[in-house]
Amino acid sequence: MAFIISNYDWILNKLNDAETIRQYVLSKGFLGFISFVVIQALHVLLVVIPGDIFNFTGGYVFGIPIGFGLSILGIMAGTMSAFFISKTLGAEFVSKLVHHDKLKKISDLVNSTKGSFGIMIICLLPFIPKDLLVYIAGLTPIKASRFFLIYGMSRIPGTLIWVSAGSQTQENNLQGLILTFVALACFIGVGALLQKRYGKSLLKS
Repeated sequence: MAFIISNYDWILNKLNDAETIRQYVLSKGFLGFISFVVIQALHVLLVVIPGDIFNFTGGYVFGIPIGFGLSILGIMAGTMSAFFISKTLGAEFVSKLVHHDKLKKISDLVNSTKGSFGIMIICLLPFIPKDLLVYIAGLTPIKASRFFLIYGMSRIPGTLIWVSAGSQTQENNLQGLILTFVALACFIGVGALLQKRYGKSLLKS
């Protein structure tokens, strides 16, 4: 937080190129919207790319309402694709993406009586590769409709916070950006408390 305040002018200067890209994307109209949704879906499928980067970008380029809507749409499109790819290709394919121990732990969690709550915990935890959960869930008996509902609802808070951060940055709104990062800190704190209370032993690497 102190870094943001003390270096705010420097940060804004570095965003000049980002603003050029923003104007270019917006000039493409509907094609720009579709391209962003596809990119969001691909980041889920590829697993290794942090999704928060794209959520921030969505807010920076499109603003909060549209950026949030497009982000969730892309995330869920990628989630559904990954889930059914996993069901089709099976454990042999997923084992190439996920270490066996982690695969077993998350599978056990999803299959447990607290599976729904476990999914929410994973989605709320900071720095946990949530996209891996989708591939693993595809190997379990969980119903697709139930998983998509829980997963989608769980992704809303974090996505909204990062989209808001991108939008506040684009608008040069220092106060709004500080409030957004306060919300992010609270979000991370809640996730950490949930991990400590309910899921630490299952979710650690």
